[in-house]
Amino acid sequence: MLCRFHWNDKKYAIYAFDVYSYDKKIIAKALFINDITEIERHNTQKLINNSAYLFVLLFLIILIIEWGFRTLIQKLDDANEQLHKNQAFLRSILDASHDGVVMLDREARCLFCNRAYLQMTGSTNEKMVQLGCVGLNIHEDPPMALSVLEQVREKGCIENIEKSCVVKDGKKLHVNISITLMPDKESFW
Repeated sequence: MLCRFHWNDKKYAIYAFDVYSYDKKIIAKALFINDITEIERHNTQKLINNSAYLFVLLFLIILIIEWGFRTLIQKLDDANEQLHKNQAFLRSILDASHDGVVMLDREARCLFCNRAYLQMTGSTNEKMVQLGCVGLNIHEDPPMALSVLEQVREKGCIENIEKSCVVKDGKKLHVNISITLMPDKESFW
């Protein structure tokens, strides 16, 4: 297109023209003139329609994403609630046991103690976390306790180990214990 012009409220485009020289005057003859008013209207309408379609599509995508996030959050909330129920149920089972149960990390620090264990030792959860299970051993036993944990790491489980603990008020408690390596290979039960 060489040029555009308006005439009588219409738009035209000249695509080619010939130029003649006649008595030192330049005469131009347009070869192709198109009325582009309708073409521009059509293109503008197409642009508006495409923009509207794009807006609707983006709006739908946003709705789908929001719905997906809400669904995911609801599922996570439901799973979290079920997890808390399961933990409370397992805790109630362990607390109902008359046998002392303790879970230790790889350094023999207490992660969990049931009610019977706390009653046997006369301790609290907070104190057990600070002391660790080895902290209750009588003075001669800590090296033996650590070697037992190494044996459990190798074998997976050791049963019927007799040991003595120093509990509340400095009293000695003689116990028979079994230790099992948990599936994560990082903690003991």
